[in-house]
Amino acid sequence: MIDYANDNDGDLQITGGDFVKQESTRQHQNDLFFSSKGDYKLNPTIGVDPQQYIDDEDPAGLISAVNTEFLRDGMQPDTDINGKSVPMALILADLKLQLTGHY
Repeated sequence: MIDYANDNDGDLQITGGDFVKQESTRQHQNDLFFSSKGDYKLNPTIGVDPQQYIDDEDPAGLISAVNTEFLRDGMQPDTDINGKSVPMALILADLKLQLTGHY
């Protein structure tokens, strides 16, 4: 999906007086992941809000919320080499969160 690019601060990127366009799946994933329910007036029920999962010892709730919100937004899970769907949120061995999926 092509959309207007944001910089690291969330502002629109402008180069040579024009808005910059780029592939935006990662940008949309970040927007959904870091937003809270109610942040978007036109769709107040979307958003993962990872801060509410900080004290959870089991990441299952966070992973479930990410998968639910990404599917509701129209993303499709990637597939592995055996054709199985890969979850759109994975906790890696070094405790980093990996977000996947595509439109």
